[in-house]
Amino acid sequence: MIILSLIAASWSLTRFWSGKWSTRPWKIREPEYRDPLLLQVIGGFSGDEIAKMLDLNNNTVMTRLFRARNKLKEKLESNETD
Repeated sequence: MIILSLIAASWSLTRFWSGKWSTRPWKIREPEYRDPLLLQVIGGFSGDEIAKMLDLNNNTVMTRLFRARNKLKEKLESNETD
C-alpha cells in the first residue's frame, strides 16, 4: 500500500511542478521543504506517513513542514507588496 501511495504522490508532485503552477512566485525551491509540504497538502499524508516515505524522523518532517509554510508565507507576503 505504501508503494502505491509513493507512486501516486510522486506523480502528483511531478505534475504539480511541471504544470502551469511551476512559474508561480511562491514556488519553494528547496526539495527538503517542498516535498514534505506537497505530500501533506496535495497527497493528504500525515506527518508520520511522510516520515516513513522519506525515511526521516517525524520531528524532522514536522520542522520541515513548519519551515516550508513560513517560506511560502514570506513569498506570498513579499509578492503582495510588489
